[in-house]
Amino acid sequence: VYKKALYRQYTNESYSQEIPKPEWLGFLGPILRAEVGDVIVVHMKNFASRNYSLHPHGV
Repeated sequence: VYKKALYRQYTNESYSQEIPKPEWLGFLGPILRAEVGDVIVVHMKNFASRNYSLHPHGV
């Protein structure tokens, strides 16, 4: 059995309202947009049965 961990974006801190994304994005993580000097804060909640790490490319 092949299992995947999917990144999903939510509108609130209780993780009850998922933000839908276009089908053509596939299984990518959420798109983060910022300008030079902006601060990016990402809150992660791991629902998986094991630990995972995150490496942001291009940030």
